[in-house]
This record gives sequence, C-alpha cells and structure tokens, in this order.
Amino acid sequence: MMASDKKQLIQVFLRTVGHDIRHYRALLPLLKAQRALYLTFDANLLDANTKQQLPLLAALKRSSNERSQSLTQLGLSADDNGVARLLSVLPNTLSTQAKNQWSMLKNLIEQCQKYNAENGQTSASFHEMLSQMTTASSPTYQENTL
Repeated sequence: MMASDKKQLIQVFLRTVGHDIRHYRALLPLLKAQRALYLTFDANLLDANTKQQLPLLAALKRSSNERSQSLTQLGLSADDNGVARLLSVLPNTLSTQAKNQWSMLKNLIEQCQKYNAENGQTSASFHEMLSQMTTASSPTYQENTL
C-alpha cells in the first residue's frame, strides 16, 4: 500500500471520529428526553423524538463501518488495540488531539449506551404495564363446583 493511501485511510478514520462526536452530542439529549417522554405517555412526541434519532443512528453506523474498514485496510484490528496502534504512530501534535477525540467519542458512546439501555428498560416496563391494563381479567366470583 502506498503512503498516500495510508494517509487517506488515516484521514478517513480521524474525520469519522470528529463526525461521530457531533452526532453523539446530538443524540445524547434526544435519548435523555426519550426517557421522560415514556413517562408522559405522549406518543406523538415520542414518535417525533425517535424520528430525530434515526438519521443520527444511520450516520453513526456508516461512520463506524468506515472506521472499521480503514483500520482493516491499514492492517490493524478493528478494535481498541488497532486504534491504539494507529494513534501511537501519528505525529505527536496530531496524536494528542486524536487521542483526546477518541477518548471523548468513547465517553459519549458509553453515555448514550447507558441512556439507551435505561430507555429500553423503561419501554419494556411501559409496554408491560399497557399490556396488563388492556388484558386485565376481572376476578370471577363463581363457585367452584366439584
């Protein structure tokens, strides 16, 4: 692989990290709001919130795929070890900034995953409660006959 190809792959990797930081920063308040919306029982606002999340999630998936492909094409594993190796070979000025951005991205991902998991539990509880309300059977007072 030519040096210019490697440089281009590294640029793709770094660019996607920056894009994803912006996308996760936009997603995080939506996930926080989503939890509150489950508790207000406002289906229209919940639907609108979900529709705002969808393009962000699609962009995040694309970026993640691009990063994985870049790492793989550079001969690195598409995981934290591969990223650490990539960041360690960058020039010092770029390496420091890239490490900070990678750390920020990982932190945002963890926060979003936390809220998403909580929202999943809230959603499941919400649906369970609705199911119980709509299928609640009234107690019967018939005598049991033998």
